[in-house]
Amino acid sequence: AVVSTQSTGRGKLADMRVRMRELEVTSELDKSLKERALEDSTNTSKTCAVLREEICDLKAQLAKERDLYEKQSIKRSIDSDEIASLKYKNTKLQEDLSALTDSLGKEKKKSKSYLSKLADADADLSSNRANETLLRNKLADVELTKDS
Repeated sequence: AVVSTQSTGRGKLADMRVRMRELEVTSELDKSLKERALEDSTNTSKTCAVLREEICDLKAQLAKERDLYEKQSIKRSIDSDEIASLKYKNTKLQEDLSALTDSLGKEKKKSKSYLSKLADADADLSSNRANETLLRNKLADVELTKDS
């Protein structure tokens, strides 16, 4: 009966060690995912900043084109080819601005998704650390009880 109890205790101890190692591996994976999500989020933030800058430049360029168009229209010194050219540039800039605005919206969604994943990974990591601490305490208790 004593041998059976010892082997059961050893089995539980071995099971707890296996579970603790599984939690350590899961914790490492969670940390890796968290780092990757943070890197993706950083890259997305940088992309968003570049896109915002491009949008500002395009808006400024569009404003200049509009001002030029209006001045030349008021003076009536522009021939029809110049007017058509300015309209084309204006349309092209509007399309570019629209495309960049759409791209910025998509990047914002990605950023939110990455931040959500990062928060989930952080919560999982915290949970795994708590479980690891609990298992370490139980293991210590079992080892103390075994030594007594």
